[in-house]
Amino acid sequence: AELGYVAFAADIYGFGTPVENMADWGAAAGAHRGNPDLYMAKINAALEQLETYNYVNTSQIAVVGYCFGGTGVVNMAILGFNVSGVVGYHSGIQPGSRVVRSSSSDVPVVAKVLLHSGVDDDARTDIGLLVREFEAANAKYEIARYGKDVFHSFTEWNANFPGQAIYDHRADYRSWESTKLFLQELFTGLPAAERGPENPMLHTALQNYTCSTTTCQGYLAYNTSHCTDSSPCPAVVIIQDWTGMDEYEKERARMLAELGYVAFAADIYGFGTPVENMADWGAAAGAHRGNPDLYMAKINAALEQLETYNYVNTSQIAVVGYCFGGTGVVNMAILGFNVSGVVGYHSGIQPGSRVVRSSSSDVPVVAKVLLHSGVDDDARTDIGLLVREFEAANAKYEIARYGKDVFHSFTEWNANFPGQAIYDHRADYRSWESTKLFLQELFTGLPAAERGPENPMLHTALQNYTCSTTTCQGYLAYNTSHCTDSSPCPAVVIIQDWTGMDEYEKERARMLAELGYVA
Repeated sequence: AELGYVAFAADIYGFGTPVENMADWGAAAGAHRGNPDLYMAKINAALEQLETYNYVNTSQIAVVGYCFGGTGVVNMAILGFNVSGVVGYHSGIQPGSRVVRSSSSDVPVVAKVLLHSGVDDDARTDIGLLVREFEAANAKYEIARYGKDVFHSFTEWNANFPGQAIYDHRADYRSWESTKLFLQELFTGLPAAERGPENPMLHTALQNYTCSTTTCQGYLAYNTSHCTDSSPCPAVVIIQDWTGMDEYEKERARMLAELGYVAFAADIYGFGTPVENMADWGAAAGAHRGNPDLYMAKINAALEQLETYNYVNTSQIAVVGYCFGGTGVVNMAILGFNVSGVVGYHSGIQPGSRVVRSSSSDVPVVAKVLLHSGVDDDARTDIGLLVREFEAANAKYEIARYGKDVFHSFTEWNANFPGQAIYDHRADYRSWESTKLFLQELFTGLPAAERGPENPMLHTALQNYTCSTTTCQGYLAYNTSHCTDSSPCPAVVIIQDWTGMDEYEKERARMLAELGYVA
């Protein structure tokens, strides 16, 4: 409710159901997971209760589920529930726990879907099966995978069962910020993607520098009034896509400079390398992909050039790569480059294109890693192999997968090769917002996770309602001055975890109510 929504924490088990211990939780959750009709009837009852409130905009309802509740929202999506969107956290997605879409089904997924998954919680095979079902049902979805050592219950502040269910501050923070952005999209629409036109407030210049045995020409962008010798700024190197360092990378550099960073778009191929057509691009990219030592030497040269500028804080450098450049940042991570973090967009991650970590390697991944991947670009088997390498190297990483019909080059505004490489507004917007948050984390630290203490500005109350053949007791939270009969608010239903609707769900409801929703 702190987000300005009407929030309603649903009670799925029913008032008076025993929820004192693990045996109780298992019995109650099992009775619903094993009977999807009953489970969906209980969720429907909560939706119907919410729709009785005049201060709720009934055309704008989303559902958020945790653990057992995450199973519920996945079921809702697969069964075609007509809500604006669903969000699942550490959801039970294994086929024995959820509804599995029949190969003969013609039911489309209506709700947009956002799932947050711990790599040490959901098996990659189960993720792969769910992705295939979403693809077959024409779902618009995103699945974010958090690692390393992100287990079940990673958002539950008191979870502390090492190796099984344990709170993870970083995964909680990033997943909550992602969810807030998702709810804004559902209820107010998708904002225009950011661009970086020429800006007289920025200093921009081409910069020649030595790279390996040739001359490279990069592009520098920064705010001279903000980044000075006496007040140096964090810096971000951009590694080009396969067409070479051109107007696309320059614009991305200006976008980063406007965020307060020194941005340097590196030239990997070298000044004068032909980049006129696909044959040129393939030859130049192949010469570097096939020679990782050369490729890494060129990246190192860009880093060394950046470090010559007194207005750069050389202890705070991140690297962002697109396409061919995404391959480069994956290589950097696997080879243990000592930078703050790397971000890859539609990276070429297939083993034939990148460095593959040897099973005998003891090189740790030092940089934090964020990868943005189109489901119709990177094969799930290649993602699975990379995840295994990151896990073995103790990497701190996140991989966001965007679907459906998110292909290569989804951030490149002019890409227009249907079925191969095409711009996707939504994936571009969400991935850029995620990257901005990631850079803030790298350079200013991870903020405290949000909480939702009691707030006298909110109306909160327990609400009894009929659910199936019993009585359920939900928890309502909203701001009465914001959500009224004459100005109804979007609403978010929270589906409980397996311990029942308790203080955790109530606090999450207050957090949503403060965002402007009825929760």
